[in-house]
Amino acid sequence: MALTIALMTLGTRGDVAPMLALGQALTARGHRVRLAGPDDAGQWVRSHGFEFHSLGFDIEAFLQSPAVKEKLSGGPLALARIWWRDVLPTAHRMFRAIGQAAEGCDVIVSHPKVVGSQDAAQVNRALYLRAHFLPLTPTHHFPPPVFTQELGYLNRPLYQLFRLSRLPYLKQLNAWRRELGLPPGPWLDSLTHPSLCAISQAVLPRPSDWPDQHFMTGYWFFDDPAEWQPDPALADFLGAGDPPIYIGFGSMTSQNPQQLSQLVVEAVRLAGCRALLGLGWGALDHYSDE
Repeated sequence: MALTIALMTLGTRGDVAPMLALGQALTARGHRVRLAGPDDAGQWVRSHGFEFHSLGFDIEAFLQSPAVKEKLSGGPLALARIWWRDVLPTAHRMFRAIGQAAEGCDVIVSHPKVVGSQDAAQVNRALYLRAHFLPLTPTHHFPPPVFTQELGYLNRPLYQLFRLSRLPYLKQLNAWRRELGLPPGPWLDSLTHPSLCAISQAVLPRPSDWPDQHFMTGYWFFDDPAEWQPDPALADFLGAGDPPIYIGFGSMTSQNPQQLSQLVVEAVRLAGCRALLGLGWGALDHYSDE
C-alpha cells in the first residue's frame, strides 16, 4: 500500500542530504514523499523531483548574518543568545508550516530539531518516527556527542539535555496545540517513538541498552545523478597530476575567510601536495596565489 510520508529536517546540507536519500528509497518503493526543511534547501530538493514545504527559516542567511559571524568566537552560548532573541519569537510561523506539511500524511519521519513535528503527527494520527544522524538515544556506554571524553555514570543522564528541546518553545507550542484542538503537550521530547539513527555499526556498535524500537540503520548516502559531469576546468585539474586532497568546511562560516584560506594554502605548500578547496558557505574564500 502506498503511503504519504513527510520527511522533516532543519539544519544545513548535512541535515538535508540524508533525508533526500531516504526520500529516494521510499519513492522507489512506491510511496508519496514530501520534504519539509529550511528555505535555502528548497531549490535543491525540488530539483530532485520532491514536493517541498518551507519551514519558514533560512539557515544559510542566519549563519551568514553579521551578528552571527561576530558571535562565532563566543561559542555555542553566544549563538544560543542570538537564537533566543531573534528566532524563538517567530517559532509560531514554523509550527504552522509544520502543520501544513503534515496535512494528510500517514507517516512523519522527523529530525529532533523540528520541534512540533510530533504534535503535527498527533493531530494527523500519523505514525511518527525520529531520524537523527548522531547517536542521541541515552546510553551508559558513551556520553552525548557534544562531550569529548568518557564521563562514567554521568553518560546516560546527560542525554536528558537533548530531551529539553521543547522547553524554550513550550508556551508557543501549547498555543498552537490549542489551535489544533489538542491539550497541552509534554515539555520533554518523547523516547517512546521508533527512532532511526543513520550511522553504521561498523563505525559505532549499537549500544546494548538502547530500546528495541531504536534502530541503527547505516548511513543514508545521497548521490548526484549518474549523468553528472564535472566542470571542464575541474576535470583538467584532476587529470593533471596526483589525486588532490579535498579541504573544505561545509556549511561552517568564518570571521576571517581570507586568513583561513591563506593558512590552508600554506599547509598544502608545506605538505608538497595538490589540493582542491571547497569554499562552502564562507569558511574559505577565493585565494590568489602566484
